[in-house]
Amino acid sequence: MARPPSSAAWVLYQNMMRIWRNLFTTASVLVAFGISALGYAALQVDLLPALIYGVVLVTLTLAWIWWSRPLLGSED
Repeated sequence: MARPPSSAAWVLYQNMMRIWRNLFTTASVLVAFGISALGYAALQVDLLPALIYGVVLVTLTLAWIWWSRPLLGSED
């Protein structure tokens, strides 16, 4: 029978999840914004359709992130 994880492993896991949410997610959003701005400048599209598609894409992405978030058990 396997032992449950020690408190040190649990603290490490919680800190890894905090770093993932705060740092990596923020960096990914900023990279996506930069690539979008570069594509907008390179393709020279109209602002209104690009804004509408961007809002729809961001909404779908945020919904997918919310749906696939890790459930740690403490948020029940």
